Amino acid sequence: MEEWIKNEQALGNEQRAKELRQVFDKAGYPGYLKKDAKEKAAAANFYIAACDYALLGDKDAALADLKRAAAEGQALDNFKLDPDLDNVRSDPRYAGLLRRIGLPP
Repeated sequence: MEEWIKNEQALGNEQRAKELRQVFDKAGYPGYLKKDAKEKAAAANFYIAACDYALLGDKDAALADLKRAAAEGQALDNFKLDPDLDNVRSDPRYAGLLRRIGLPP
């Protein structure tokens, strides 16, 4: 998180860096992930929202956003390898989603 904040500062995004610091100080990394997931879903970036939810352990939300990402035609080229999604791969809905988008489980 510290590196991310420093990166935002280096890019001149002081306001974003301040927001990240406040969220992280108040609610830790899980708080940041919840905030980011909501922002990404609101911006229709469902894949990143799904990754955030998966990291939080919220399989239902993660799989729902993966389904939305696939329906929207968002790039899922890293879908099967992304370590952020490791904890949803054992869910039967994950294998079903893979089949629906034409990938082998």
